[in-house]
Amino acid sequence: MSDPRLNLVLLIEESAGIRLLRWLSKRPQYRVVCVLCKPGIENAVSPGVWVVAQKMGLNVLPAAEIKRDGFGEWMRQNCVDILLSLRSPYIIPVESFSAPRLGAFNLHTGPLPRYAGRNVINWAIYNGETEHGVTLHWVSESVDGGDIAYSDCFAIPERINAVQLTSLCIKAGLGLVESLLEQAISGPEGIPSRPQQQ
Repeated sequence: MSDPRLNLVLLIEESAGIRLLRWLSKRPQYRVVCVLCKPGIENAVSPGVWVVAQKMGLNVLPAAEIKRDGFGEWMRQNCVDILLSLRSPYIIPVESFSAPRLGAFNLHTGPLPRYAGRNVINWAIYNGETEHGVTLHWVSESVDGGDIAYSDCFAIPERINAVQLTSLCIKAGLGLVESLLEQAISGPEGIPSRPQQQ
């Protein structure tokens, strides 16, 4: 009998990655095949994803593996359903993002397509935006250009700084990730795929 769980590869960093791991640890319908992240230090003041994932007994590899020739085939052999990227600086090559059965998704901490690229939280504050948002999009060859699966917008409080706005983005973004994973379990054909409006 085949394993009914959803098999995930996570390309994750920072507190967002740790929060996702803890959320997944309470939901047996998801199986983390591998965590890809920056190697961490065991005795660090604040443990990163690497240390937390190892302590959870997960298979952990350096994030650079995502670019290794053959990693896509490794995911196919391990029946990976979804590749999920959160707060990772790596651009995912075609071989890797095309391998998972249901697709690869990236959480972008800005509304797309208006705020594509890097440092979008700082730019939103600099531009005096009163609203911001997060986008969970399908990974494509165009950086931050894939179809939108889920998005959310929210008001930016007055006198907010980049750290605080990042925290709001992560909170909203993890909600989008939950929506994606729940839809992938209940009916993957229902995962949205909406082209970005340029």
